[in-house]
Amino acid sequence: MRVLGMISGTSHDGIDAAVVDFTLDGGTLHGRVLHHASTPYDPQLRAALVAALPPARTTLAEVCRLDTLIGQAFAQVAAEAAELVGGVDLITSHGQTVYHWVHDDHALGTLQLGQPAWIAERTGAPVVSDVRARDVAAGGHGAPLVAFLDRLLLAGRSGTAASLNLGGISNVTVVPATGELSAFDIGPANALIDAVVTDRGLHPAGYDEEGRIAASGRVDPRLLEVLLDDPYYRLPTPRSTGKEHFHLEYVRDAIRRAGTDPSSADLVATLTELTVRTVVDAIAATGATFLAAAGGGCRNPMMLGGIRAGLPHTQVVLTDELGAPADEKEAIAFALIGWCTVHGVPATVASGTGARGARVLGSITPGARPLTLPAAVPGPLEALRLSSGSADPVRPPVELRPAVADDLDAITAVFLACWQESYADVLPPAALTGMTPASARALWARALAEPSGPVLVACDPQDGRLLGLTRYAVEGDLGWVHSLYVAPGTQGRGIGGTLLDGAMAALRALGVPSAALWVFEANLPSLQFYRRRGWAADGTRRTQPELADAPQIRLVHGLDGTAGR
Repeated sequence: MRVLGMISGTSHDGIDAAVVDFTLDGGTLHGRVLHHASTPYDPQLRAALVAALPPARTTLAEVCRLDTLIGQAFAQVAAEAAELVGGVDLITSHGQTVYHWVHDDHALGTLQLGQPAWIAERTGAPVVSDVRARDVAAGGHGAPLVAFLDRLLLAGRSGTAASLNLGGISNVTVVPATGELSAFDIGPANALIDAVVTDRGLHPAGYDEEGRIAASGRVDPRLLEVLLDDPYYRLPTPRSTGKEHFHLEYVRDAIRRAGTDPSSADLVATLTELTVRTVVDAIAATGATFLAAAGGGCRNPMMLGGIRAGLPHTQVVLTDELGAPADEKEAIAFALIGWCTVHGVPATVASGTGARGARVLGSITPGARPLTLPAAVPGPLEALRLSSGSADPVRPPVELRPAVADDLDAITAVFLACWQESYADVLPPAALTGMTPASARALWARALAEPSGPVLVACDPQDGRLLGLTRYAVEGDLGWVHSLYVAPGTQGRGIGGTLLDGAMAALRALGVPSAALWVFEANLPSLQFYRRRGWAADGTRRTQPELADAPQIRLVHGLDGTAGR
């Protein structure tokens, strides 16, 4: 079963997604990670979300608005991920936590926004959501739910092993060789740092990139002393927290009580040291000899390096070594939870959340077809083995062939539909109304006649319907996908990836070196997706940093390339 897991964590900077293909073998679940990526929130949406978070006051109207906009953002990411891998069977959406209600050391409620109906409507797949509430109703904290994944990944290790997440909040799962698992939120990881960086405009991305700001400052010992004196750190475990406790006003209050006036760099350095100290103290108290770390804080050498230095007798690695990419480990965890939900498997560890017992989590929003659940798994899961891999061929199969003049009417129809649907947000109205059926047909007739820019079409093998088309080009030893159009309503079938595979095969046949590449153009959602990802002519995927550093890669917008972007 292919399951897409999605979450926006307490850093609320974007949506992490992972597609995992699960198969069960006895008590061991095998998961092949087909895709993982992180998509930043639209800046306006992120700003609205930050403005509504505690301790700010908000309205039910704004909560409703955010629930819709976040749901639509998750739906966009889900559609792109499903298209890339050729479809998914199930989606698990954690959504965005906006409040975690804790009173007298006990969780009474938790609220995640991101209406799942938008995801189900966009993708046609059933969606598991609201995954924390059942654990809270059973007396637990609803966190950290990732402990269920950690227990399976760390199963069988000698000694005491632990898994650390450095998101907005730091949390840890401890799996002793004998005895009961424990899990709890340690305290702030990036939450306070991000709040200060954003408030003072220290970095446009809103975080301390690679720890450079912290590295330029000095720790304020008096302020650190005040921060470490927070009663939260003395609460018994399991315990949970969030940005309703650790926020910008919390930092300002600590500075007032400390009676200091640190520079921005010194403040960030102090908050980074706060994370290091609290994590080191928590891990050292467990006696863990192996620690697998994940989350955005792993990309901050001041943070991860400080933790490693403070735990000289503990082997500290990234969760990548366990098959779970550090940046998207939580997305994998929620893919796992969704699989468990539809198979009737409780996906919590009661000793980790404090609940009365393990529970099957979440609510299910049906997809486009009647909801049919698989047979329940009779026994508990004993271990999870993760591996990386590519997606299977697109389902259903699609016929690829060169376009001919007889395809002109169908090509024109697809092109016009994509033009009207996709460019409304990026082109002026005059450009939209100026593209008539006649001019579109003439444009594609010229395209078919140009030997330097062959057109490849994808047709449904059953009814011959044209599903999409792409045009590629070669200039010297440079090949690129010049344009790609996917018929509306077929995005979830992975047509875009099929067409790109076909275009890349054609470029290889023309002798284009595998290092030379192109990125493409298409309807707006796909444009954003492929600009962010990219493909090499040898079929390997490229990440955005690799694209930015490769001068041979060219972005082309429009059939004639006149509107380069």
